Amino acid sequence: MKTGILGGGFDPVHIGHILPLMHLLNKNIIDRAVVVPCYRQPLKDEYSTPYGVRLEMALSAFRGIQNVIVSDIESKLPLPSYTIYTLRELKRQYPNDTLYFIIGEDEARQINLWHRFEDMQDYADFIIVRRVLEEKKIDLKYFGNSIFADNPVIEISSTYIRTLVKEGKTLANLTPEAVIEVIKREKLYRA
Repeated sequence: MKTGILGGGFDPVHIGHILPLMHLLNKNIIDRAVVVPCYRQPLKDEYSTPYGVRLEMALSAFRGIQNVIVSDIESKLPLPSYTIYTLRELKRQYPNDTLYFIIGEDEARQINLWHRFEDMQDYADFIIVRRVLEEKKIDLKYFGNSIFADNPVIEISSTYIRTLVKEGKTLANLTPEAVIEVIKREKLYRA
């Protein structure tokens, strides 16, 4: 089975996360997906939203989507949440699967900053998804066996969603209604 792994802060989850994943599933590039909210991202500042709430948003966003599993694996691994250790553990959980780590082209351009990035392909190959309409150069020496997805691009980010909330604007059609409900209930991203 081909299993795609999508990690991220998901602060909050939005259609820019969901649509590329659906593209990979619908085009049979992967058979199933494991969505992994990051517990503590080493290359970013702390998330403004606690892990449990980000996990709930991910569970809400992907609930009911066939062949998608949301995993809390990173909450059980040593800190900080290095991807190499997450991949190693997922390979233990899915020993007979071919694993693919799904990464945005923006992240691919700075993969050399990741902890033990050169060892990641011991556990998974890469699928690189488009995040912006403008083509970006990626150093192919790190991605020789990678799949470059020709997914539809919606230029949206979690930062944009947080800004909309802060400004009191609507999130309709930008993130699932269940995620909007969590944002409202938890009073997230307000000024």
